[in-house]
Amino acid sequence: MTVTQSVNDWGLELVTRGRLPVDDDSVHLVVTSPPYPMIEMWDAVFASMDPAIPELGPLEAFEAQHAQLDAVWRELHRVLVPGGICCINIGDATRSVDGHFRLFHNHARIVTKAVELGFTVLPDILGNAGGVTVSYFEWVQGTQNVTWSLEQ
Repeated sequence: MTVTQSVNDWGLELVTRGRLPVDDDSVHLVVTSPPYPMIEMWDAVFASMDPAIPELGPLEAFEAQHAQLDAVWRELHRVLVPGGICCINIGDATRSVDGHFRLFHNHARIVTKAVELGFTVLPDILGNAGGVTVSYFEWVQGTQNVTWSLEQ
């Protein structure tokens, strides 16, 4: 039997109950693209999970946002069959902090947690899609009517 279910359908249940409505060791493949910590468009989502996050400094907020995702990785580890595959689309984040450009390495934080949980990470399929960063800057320029010089 094949079951396809959107994680969005399970998201609230996972956050509020800490458990997906899925048996242990029953899923063979998970493909997900989670909200990325430290990308402005996801700030409200993380704040709804932990109201203290907006009051934190950037490094503390980064870790607190990832702590919310850690529950997801633990749950995916529980439901995957031994040898199951979890494909995660991970985007790094860029943000201006105190007037300076800052890169937040979401991929490194997620891979570190995955290894800690017992996942086998396949680095040869880890890719960096720099287009996400470019898309973010295009979004900022379009929504805030901001431009940057070539030097910036």
